[in-house]
Amino acid sequence: MLVRLDQAYLEWERETLTRGRLEGELKGKLKAVPALLARSFRVEEIAQILGLSVDQVAQAQQASTN
Repeated sequence: MLVRLDQAYLEWERETLTRGRLEGELKGKLKAVPALLARSFRVEEIAQILGLSVDQVAQAQQASTN
């Protein structure tokens, strides 16, 4: 039983770290949106460059103007 708990903990830890890394990457990409908009990139271009959806870029644009 101890081995299963250890394995479950390691899996949980790996998933948690992966989720945190992905959230951090997304946060960094969204932080770049205002700078790219200021350089006259279109929302669609930014989405393609950063690998985001147009909706994510538009939301970041709106959040940066508030």
